[in-house]
Amino acid sequence: MMKPSYFVSERVRLRAMEPEDLEIMYAMENDPQTWDVTNFSVPYSKYVLRQYMENSQCDMFADRQLRMMIVRREDDAVVGTIDITDFAPMHSRGEVGIAIRKEYQGNGYASDALRLLCDYAFGFLFLKQLVVHVAADNEASLRLFGSCGFVQCGLLKEWWFAGGKFKDVVLMQCIRLNSVGWVEDAVITGTKHRFRPILMTATVAVLGLLPASVSTGIGSDVQRPLATVIVYGLLFATVITLYVLPALYYMIEKHYEGKDL
Repeated sequence: MMKPSYFVSERVRLRAMEPEDLEIMYAMENDPQTWDVTNFSVPYSKYVLRQYMENSQCDMFADRQLRMMIVRREDDAVVGTIDITDFAPMHSRGEVGIAIRKEYQGNGYASDALRLLCDYAFGFLFLKQLVVHVAADNEASLRLFGSCGFVQCGLLKEWWFAGGKFKDVVLMQCIRLNSVGWVEDAVITGTKHRFRPILMTATVAVLGLLPASVSTGIGSDVQRPLATVIVYGLLFATVITLYVLPALYYMIEKHYEGKDL
């Protein structure tokens, strides 16, 4: 059974295209401001869009693409669309596209929708990676995808022609490392990788200074306080580094989810 969390967050939900979405899609697709990143330079007709909607199987493996509508839960208003295009089953990857209607921008709906899409793509479809092309001067989109686990992996010089000039484009990737989300994945993977070296370093230092911290011989009045501070400091720092900091990072990241856009 499909988990509801794949398509529903606190504020938005994702759903398939419906016939009543035609007017909204017609307005969005014919907005010249989006043509810079879609490689289209002529208007869409309603006939073409209607044919596209009717022929779509809403199956990414059959259509080689997936489009879903972003719907605000409080009033079922369609705030935008989100897509996976250029799907390559052999390589288990696709390219992400997202568009939010002007009147709904700046409310965090893009972040919510992108996280839902990534959860679905990685947690249910088991894609290996998602990629996106972002204009280098589009700081809002760079922040959006960066906050959702996408990392910059390349720069395409003068890739898009927009506004009368060629623009550089940043290539960003989000790669699935395991079945959990990107924040959980970063916390778990980082802790696993650093657990042994941190624990070994602290253990060696503590064992080396432990005799000095409990000594009662000549000079112990000077050595014991210093060694005791170091031993307890190392124990405390180890616990903080391996348990408290990862948990704190996770809580802070979850708290600020969706607040960039």
